[in-house]
Amino acid sequence: MRLERRHKQKQNENTIPLINVVFLMLVFFLIAGTIAPSADGEINPVISGLEQQSPPEEAISLRKDGTLFYRGIELDITAPLPATLVKADHLFIYPDQNSNAQVFAEKVARLKALSSKPISILIKRESE
Repeated sequence: MRLERRHKQKQNENTIPLINVVFLMLVFFLIAGTIAPSADGEINPVISGLEQQSPPEEAISLRKDGTLFYRGIELDITAPLPATLVKADHLFIYPDQNSNAQVFAEKVARLKALSSKPISILIKRESE
């Protein structure tokens, strides 16, 4: 006697849960990820032939009118430095190429008086 086999219909894999997980991961990383703030758009940086470097988010911008900005907020050097700058190991200044050299030297000297940390001047590489 011959038995008849039942043919099972192959069920398609449900990919909707996978799509949901991928979408949730995308949303999570978009929200949780931090985007570094861009450099101060109000300055025209000093240009050099050295290798390209972008200013770190902790850079202090010196605009051509002599004002200092840190993270988009004007920095008052007559007051104590913000806590993030106090905790930093190094200070970076990103000057405008049209800023006054005497004003720049005064600002750097004042920052040196406020903090004993090393100060670096950031410049922009000349476009090739």
